[in-house]
Amino acid sequence: ELPCLRAELRKRMLLAAPGRFIAHWIHRLWDRARRVCRPDGVYLVLLGPDGAGKSSLGDILGGLSGTQLTSLTGGLTSILNGVLSRLTAPSALAGVSV
Repeated sequence: ELPCLRAELRKRMLLAAPGRFIAHWIHRLWDRARRVCRPDGVYLVLLGPDGAGKSSLGDILGGLSGTQLTSLTGGLTSILNGVLSRLTAPSALAGVSV
């Protein structure tokens, strides 16, 4: 039912104010094209073992204008270690045959 209501609303808007409807449609197309060419933001995740240069690369990238660095060391590491230790514990592997 919602698609039918949406179509009816578009039809009424087109009949009531065709110029405004077309201008809105062009604006939406322009906005979508702009977002494809220039997205609002990009997330970059640096993963690797200790000493691989993640922090050094982060420092270099942090010097760019408009960048924001967030570090999840410590808290995330302890959570991941806890999950991995539970997955590899002998009780977790009980009943698994290879």
